[in-house]
Amino acid sequence: MAAKVSIKRGTKEVFAVTGYVAEKALQDLESGDAGNIDVRVERGSDEVVMRVDQADIAEIRTGSSVKKEILVQVILRSSAAVETVVRTQANLKGVARFNDPLLQRLTATATAKSIAI
Repeated sequence: MAAKVSIKRGTKEVFAVTGYVAEKALQDLESGDAGNIDVRVERGSDEVVMRVDQADIAEIRTGSSVKKEILVQVILRSSAAVETVVRTQANLKGVARFNDPLLQRLTATATAKSIAI
């Protein structure tokens, strides 16, 4: 006899940001000490981050941890604000980075996506 299959009904559509968070930042968030959380687009790089206020977070799902950075999926509350932050130097080289195709790829991925939960 085959095992029963669990069917989840009534999924809903929400927005989420996915990326990497320092373990310490996640611990601060759990303790209620953090105001904003910066979700990095790429592990080990803070050139482009998605910034979310703690009040706009409905749930955080965690994944693997490597080098003290945890993969997270931050489920957002309705009408949450997400800031895409690009860090660069205030000089000609830093300004030129805004035209860098790699940076443009990172900023394109640094947005909230619609998911079903």
